Amino acid sequence: MKTQLKQQWESSRILRSQKGLALMLAIFCVVLITHIVMEISYETNIEYLVNAKSVQRVKAYYAAKSAVELSLLRIKIYNQVQQQYGENLKSMGSMSKMVEMIWSMPFIWPPIIPGEVNAVDKDNIEKKVKESTMDGTYQSTIIDEGTKIDINDLDSPSKTIREITKKLLLKIFESKNETDENWRKRYQSFEPEVLIDNMIDWLDSNREAIRGGAEGQFYGDLKDLQELNVQYPPNRHFRSVDELRLVWGMTDEFYQLLLPNITVYGSKAINPNSAPVDLIKALDKSIDEKVIAEFQKRRGDPQLPPFTSAQEFWNFLEVHGANIEKDVSENTPLTFAKTSNFRIKGLGEFKGAVRQIEAVVFDVDSSINAVAENYKKDAKPEGAEGDQRTDQRSSPTGGSQRPAQSPSKGPPRIVYWTEN
Repeated sequence: MKTQLKQQWESSRILRSQKGLALMLAIFCVVLITHIVMEISYETNIEYLVNAKSVQRVKAYYAAKSAVELSLLRIKIYNQVQQQYGENLKSMGSMSKMVEMIWSMPFIWPPIIPGEVNAVDKDNIEKKVKESTMDGTYQSTIIDEGTKIDINDLDSPSKTIREITKKLLLKIFESKNETDENWRKRYQSFEPEVLIDNMIDWLDSNREAIRGGAEGQFYGDLKDLQELNVQYPPNRHFRSVDELRLVWGMTDEFYQLLLPNITVYGSKAINPNSAPVDLIKALDKSIDEKVIAEFQKRRGDPQLPPFTSAQEFWNFLEVHGANIEKDVSENTPLTFAKTSNFRIKGLGEFKGAVRQIEAVVFDVDSSINAVAENYKKDAKPEGAEGDQRTDQRSSPTGGSQRPAQSPSKGPPRIVYWTEN
């Protein structure tokens, strides 16, 4: 009897032990499965978010690209209008400013509806926006790149362009020194002409610094690059404005001061109808804030025609208080031709993802013609009439001017493209 009871107790103990083991195994399996499910869910969510962000960036990119493509179309239309009407635009008064608005007005999608729009037009606009397949939003701006100071003109074949370029760059520093007391105190011992001479050393073909010694002595920090047969200074034109940071003596503050007014895609002349206000102010020290205010008022009035000649431009400044120096009015290269070099900025956005594309459109022919005009000025003796031989020498094309070219069938010439 005792033996039988003992066997039953042992059997019961083993059974309880097996049940406990099975319960622990079941709990372990549940925990394992739960962990696997959570990991799969987490990885799936991460993968979804990553892919969603990728899709959002792609849509933002194509929104930005749409802005740039639309801007290229606007420039193309502007060039076609200029080609069709040509010189007649100058006699059209304020209408010529309307033509400039083809490219100068910023564009936003979806459009911002003004409050004064009536209900019917508002409904039509909203309907078109809903029908559009464009998921993202974008905005595009086009600015006149050619009328900025081309820093490569410090080494221009034209003496006139070289001298006025250096003078304009110096005036930017002089203007800052006169208007900013903190700047004046901080840089009272700074000589901007030394910095500009260093820029010329970067450009010119010789290896001797303008202020004496070898040009390479100032670029010891770039020794590793020089050992790789990358010479500094490279004695060539700046390939981008960013390269200006590498010039000996250039600081971030100096660079940021120059940046709004400089380019490497200049049209070799200043267009008063579209040049940055700071650049106009830098032309002469007598162009103060009062004169600039009148200039902006005149240029921004859609009812008034643009400036059409150097005499008209200088006279306007003098009537409003400026006292322009003779060498400034005689030697500053001005142009009143159609805008030909543009910088396009397209910004696209979709659900928080933002992409930006920047491009530069460059008209080679108009820039060559501007240089040719200054060649003629340099080659012609004062008071003398130029003959055919002078014209042949003064133009890099063998003539006084390149013939006007018809607009190409494709898009405008893009010389710079960057995506961020």
